[in-house]
Amino acid sequence: MVAPQMYILDESVEFELSLVTRSFAQIIQETYTIVGFVSLIKPILLAEDLEDDAIATQRILKKAGVMNPIVVVPDGEEAILYLDGVGMYGDREKYPIPVVLLLDLKMPKRGGLDVLGWCRAQKRMESLLIVILTGHQDVSMMHNAYAMGAHSFLMKPCNETDIVNLTQTFAGYWHHAPPQL
Repeated sequence: MVAPQMYILDESVEFELSLVTRSFAQIIQETYTIVGFVSLIKPILLAEDLEDDAIATQRILKKAGVMNPIVVVPDGEEAILYLDGVGMYGDREKYPIPVVLLLDLKMPKRGGLDVLGWCRAQKRMESLLIVILTGHQDVSMMHNAYAMGAHSFLMKPCNETDIVNLTQTFAGYWHHAPPQL
């Protein structure tokens, strides 16, 4: 399992790359009490092995107004453990099934296409929105991902327009705040 790591992006925002030390419910309450409401908003699972890319993705989601909590796992194997509810992820009150999976293609242990194939073989994952993230312009890999059931494919680094378009195309998966200017 991954040790928790806290990242402070500015004076008012903290992103935790692992939910090992605090429960999902605590994070939701801490986050949404600040903006005036407490809600059980389903998280986004970000499977990304590069710390800088994970932080950049979280920043751009926030800038685009996405308010879903973001859980970051560092590889495909950890993503499957989370999705399958294995080990510490078995407590679905603390680690709920995400509504969106942002999935890097090239990761250690198990790559993004392996995770995508696993998800699509699980009946309970049918409603999971899967968005592939990659820094590589490999058209054949993009075709494979779509053929295997990915809903969308974004090039890294993503920008605010990419995320806004994604949230508009797949409405109903995202909780929004006004975009930050």
